[in-house]
Amino acid sequence: MANIKTYETVPQVGRAPSPQSHTSQQVSLMDYGGGKHSLKQSTNTSRPSKTSLNVSTFNIRTLKSEDRLVELEEELQHIKWDILGLCETRLPGEKCTTLKSGHLMYQRNTENNAHVGGVAILVNKRLTHKVIEMRSISNRVIYITIKISQRYKLQVIQVYAPTSTAEDEEIESFYEDISMAQKDEKAHFTLIIGD
Repeated sequence: MANIKTYETVPQVGRAPSPQSHTSQQVSLMDYGGGKHSLKQSTNTSRPSKTSLNVSTFNIRTLKSEDRLVELEEELQHIKWDILGLCETRLPGEKCTTLKSGHLMYQRNTENNAHVGGVAILVNKRLTHKVIEMRSISNRVIYITIKISQRYKLQVIQVYAPTSTAEDEEIESFYEDISMAQKDEKAHFTLIIGD
């Protein structure tokens, strides 16, 4: 049986006035064996296999200029991270880009109103070979699926919620998009992150 445990709070990219506003949680996934599809333990260790991932989210406010992307990559060198969800990217269209640093960025926003909103997921270059699926549901909900072991998959859903002043239809549509993302991919673990 696999357990998800939160070990520590890790500071996230950016500087915020509130110490609680920019944090992420480090997640460890363990296989304790005994199940039908448990991972085989090596004979030289009695400890269960363990995979640690540092998952964060950040409201970037814009990535339209090349300088903002360079600034983001410089900041990422100072923290531990594996997956970073980005909100309010303001980058038009849907595409997957390998950055100069080797990190993978999957983004989605509307073409006609790209100066507002947009979401992206940044995957550390150490994990790009483990990404098995990337998909967008809307310009507010995207997800990636990562194979974390032979048996387990992790789905990370990045969301950018409408404000409280939004129409009820827009809010309902947003929640339906999240439900659709969860139903699309059957993963053992699902993280919903975002703003």
